[in-house]
Amino acid sequence: MQSNHPNTTHGPVFKDPVGCVTFDQFEDNTPFRDSFYLTERRSVPVIGTAGNNILKNPALYAASSTASPQSTTPDSSFSFIQLPTSGSRIKLSLNGTKQKIRFQLTENADKYDFYTFVLVGSNNSGKSSPIFIDLGGDTNDLTLILPSGSERFTMNRTLKKQSTTILDLVIYEPVDFNIYAIYLIPNIVSQIPYGSDAQAVSKIFSEVSETTVLSIKPSTTLPPANSDYRGKFVRIEGGNGQEDRLYFCKKNAQDSYQWVVIG
Repeated sequence: MQSNHPNTTHGPVFKDPVGCVTFDQFEDNTPFRDSFYLTERRSVPVIGTAGNNILKNPALYAASSTASPQSTTPDSSFSFIQLPTSGSRIKLSLNGTKQKIRFQLTENADKYDFYTFVLVGSNNSGKSSPIFIDLGGDTNDLTLILPSGSERFTMNRTLKKQSTTILDLVIYEPVDFNIYAIYLIPNIVSQIPYGSDAQAVSKIFSEVSETTVLSIKPSTTLPPANSDYRGKFVRIEGGNGQEDRLYFCKKNAQDSYQWVVIG
């Protein structure tokens, strides 16, 4: 269970190392839409010993209705309005100039090979706009395109690890949008809040093996083995009189990378 508000009373924590616990009569609201907004809670799987959302103040709580959210360092051109349940309405009027909101992390984002970034929000401008995510404050790592409609959306992207405790939201044009909640979750996650619990990739594969068929798209050539392909599979289709091959990329004892035939 996770509570995002700094002044709330934290509820119970359920530890389930083998994935056998289910919750009965528990409603998952992310973020809360009722009077219990001070205790925004989530149940998410814990990967290893790290807490899942390593982003500080994911509900963007601020000390006053128009103050900057705590644990952030925004450029002065941004304005904020606290939303009545959770999150903040963010406006920027400048055009063509790089502006950023810097978020703080609870730990270095280098304990896992990948992290999943999640943004729950809605757009007030009626115009589709790009925003950028920069893990580490050095260069933009990924692009999110805000939909032009006013409906609530949930976006997720995968980031590679980096030894840093900052994450920047970078914008170059006028925007007016709501962030209800924001997440940086260790590892690759399939089911994204809100409405369903996040699942680690390891659990996905266990469920796939039990319930359905895992399909890997074929490739005609095997790419060079390097860190970009570490832990990935490639299926090479054989031609006439040749069998298919399934390869796995791993790091060997010489600290280099190689493809290994597994079938």
